[in-house]
Amino acid sequence: MSRLIKIIFCFLFLISSGQVLAGTKIQWQLGSSEDFVSEIQELVSLKSMDNKEKTGFRQLLFDVDIVLSDESVTKRIRKVWYFPDSNALQNYGTEVIYYDELSEKIKIKEAVTLNPDGELIQFDSTNMQVIDSDTSDVFSNEKKLLIPYQNLNIGGYAILDYEVEVDKQKLEADWSEIYFPQSSYPRDEFRLSIKLSPANKISWSSTAGTIECYEDKFSLTCSAMDIPTIKSDFSVAWLDELEQITISESKTWGSVIEKAMSAFNASKLDVDGSTKKLLELIKTKQSIEDKIAAIHNFVARDIRYISVSKNGHTITPHTISETLKNRYGDCKDKSAVLVELLNQTGINAYPVLVATKRSDLEQLKIPAMNYFDHMVVCFSLKGTKKCLDATDSHTSWKTTSAWIQGKVALEMVKNSTPVTIPLNQYRWNMEFKTDIVFLENGGMSEKQTRTYLSEYAGSLRNFFSGKSQEEITRWVVDQYQEKVSSEYEPVVEFSGLQNMDKSLEIISLIDYKPFIDVNDNLSYYEYDYWLQDEIDSLYIKNKHYDSFFSGLKIISEYHIDVSSLWKLKGSIPKLHLQHKYGLLDRKIIKLNDDKVRIITKLEIPSRKLSVNEFETFNKFLKLMKRESAVRIHGNRNQRTKS
Repeated sequence: MSRLIKIIFCFLFLISSGQVLAGTKIQWQLGSSEDFVSEIQELVSLKSMDNKEKTGFRQLLFDVDIVLSDESVTKRIRKVWYFPDSNALQNYGTEVIYYDELSEKIKIKEAVTLNPDGELIQFDSTNMQVIDSDTSDVFSNEKKLLIPYQNLNIGGYAILDYEVEVDKQKLEADWSEIYFPQSSYPRDEFRLSIKLSPANKISWSSTAGTIECYEDKFSLTCSAMDIPTIKSDFSVAWLDELEQITISESKTWGSVIEKAMSAFNASKLDVDGSTKKLLELIKTKQSIEDKIAAIHNFVARDIRYISVSKNGHTITPHTISETLKNRYGDCKDKSAVLVELLNQTGINAYPVLVATKRSDLEQLKIPAMNYFDHMVVCFSLKGTKKCLDATDSHTSWKTTSAWIQGKVALEMVKNSTPVTIPLNQYRWNMEFKTDIVFLENGGMSEKQTRTYLSEYAGSLRNFFSGKSQEEITRWVVDQYQEKVSSEYEPVVEFSGLQNMDKSLEIISLIDYKPFIDVNDNLSYYEYDYWLQDEIDSLYIKNKHYDSFFSGLKIISEYHIDVSSLWKLKGSIPKLHLQHKYGLLDRKIIKLNDDKVRIITKLEIPSRKLSVNEFETFNKFLKLMKRESAVRIHGNRNQRTKS
């Protein structure tokens, strides 16, 4: 299931050549890096003469020089690209520079196209664009500077040299950076160097086995040659798998928490209106569970999500009063209101930083704020830990949102270290009930009730959000016709669609035209379509990387009434298949000669699967699918004869 989709409004800015417009931090100093361009020209010429030109799109050089002082960080970044074909031109012919508009200044020293005939074409800065970064729940004021290289031809090169100056006084947390030497394209050379002043110290770690790093008292240097491309795959948590170098000024996790908590507490400078709002939401005699539900429902649904990480609010929420007044905010703004209202109710709630793209604690070898891009709220209730995502307006507070389960998190509580958000054993949990009654004319009346539970219910509500009732109904009908029968259109009903209950029901009603001769003996095959459809979505397709299976639990119940047309014969086989990956269990309850109840339970707990397990796991799924089908038999009753 996909994670929550947020809508971000993007604005496009055009900046004139040689100018710095209000609100931007970009300067153009084109032509100030002639030595570097000459060096690349010579390198390209030598490779061509020696007939050592490599085929395929690649980056010849990625070079970063960092100078760290008390007040600032200066980064000099140089990149060189080779474009062997039109596909490379289309996909990579525009350079993208990400920068923080509040704390960073950009100086473009060179942006040049070098074509196969040796011609140099300097970029015209009037063709640049600055746009928002299209990110939600991210702690940054991030913008994207787009540089479309001009007159770039097949066999040509792009050369970029720029400087980023970071004002540390405008940072809300300690400075940190993460670099990934390996990418989706090959790199000929990677270089990273850091120079420190005597007063500065950094923590750093490298999980990059292909990189050699050397450290002395005032510097760190890392380099590698001929770095191959990463292997593509179907489902990969790349920030868990990619080799990476992390640099941070934070000395301990305590210092990360202290700064983050100091920023978070700024929301409490003005809490006006919070007590009044709490009194509107809850009643004195309500249970604590009902109070939590009312508070969560208000924050998740009545305060709309808008990313407002600007003007000093990268990790600092707006005041609670301001968010209540505006009725909008991002994850940290909504979390601040949620914490305040829960605390006033007597619940010891606290904010938690989340790295939504990381599940591997081993990658967090040094303390740094840069890992985290989201915030949720956690507390303990009756001995159970609850974590509420204030941006999730579809999932019951009793269930952890699907997209943050198992993710790396840092509780903003003294003495905390990184943990993972609690992970449910069965993330996709559902119950199917099918009532079938055979009719005198040989037709069949069917009622199916699909009940989706907990985070599955929330994920479906999220999928349906923004759609009209007619669109939702049409989608369900289309799904039925695709999975069950294309010849019939069921009547559809819903329960729990518009609220944040723990379950969501989809009910379909349909009468099938005569398809059985009631004067013959009965042989009926039921495929359990919805169970099989869920299994079909689970097959592991990865080839190179381990995969996480998030867990599935299904209870499928059939009530079949043959209406005295037949007398059920024989025994439908019970089934109990136990495997290390899960189980399939079937129980048969024969109510009388013409009614039977069949209950099938499929349980496949969540687990990490290694590459060498994929074939066995997929075979296990195939077996579960095959054995889920049921056949019933019956002898015709004599009174039904002509």
